[in-house]
Amino acid sequence: MNLFHFLRSGSSPKKSDAGELLKKDFVVFDFETTGFSASRGDKVISVGGIKVIDGKINRSNGFYSLVDPQREIPEVVTKLTGIQKSHVEGKKTFEEVMPLFMEWANDKTQNPLIAGHAIDFDVTFLGQFKQRDPMFKKYLDTRTLIGMVYPGLGNKSLFHISEYLEFKILKEHNALEDAILSAHVLIAALTELKAQNITTLDSLERMIKSKNLILPSQY
Repeated sequence: MNLFHFLRSGSSPKKSDAGELLKKDFVVFDFETTGFSASRGDKVISVGGIKVIDGKINRSNGFYSLVDPQREIPEVVTKLTGIQKSHVEGKKTFEEVMPLFMEWANDKTQNPLIAGHAIDFDVTFLGQFKQRDPMFKKYLDTRTLIGMVYPGLGNKSLFHISEYLEFKILKEHNALEDAILSAHVLIAALTELKAQNITTLDSLERMIKSKNLILPSQY
């Protein structure tokens, strides 16, 4: 696996990236989609986001929107997400929703970092949003981060990790609820990393480059 899977950037962290990770502003997001391949025509059907500010989840200011994919939603996806064609017909398209999402993401945050669980999947769908925001050039994958601090976990799905860490799961495969769970996982991972003296993007990058995985005391 690419050791830099969790952090995608065209260059090393800038000076503006300095400072404790747990004190930074994060925007954690999730998409529900019609399938697994943006390149084969699958589309986003809902967008959810939550902010983590100063190490705390801002539940009072989440983002959620259904999206009209302008194509059929497979029955298996409806069973998984509860979203069916009648729910999204006439709603805003992905091109219309994303500017609203970005406006929300940048409101009352300072240079927020993007994060999500298995976020590479979601990022592939951003190619369908023509005016992609520079914010998405760098992002943290909570799945990889939690795998670094809990390497003994075989199943690193969002729901397995949430059950292991005893986070309350209200509704599976809902974009906003998944974003909230991912935010909990992010905070848990960064807290464990802080205990190992990994507190900044720079120190996180150095640790990855040295290929020294962090082993918590219980492993």
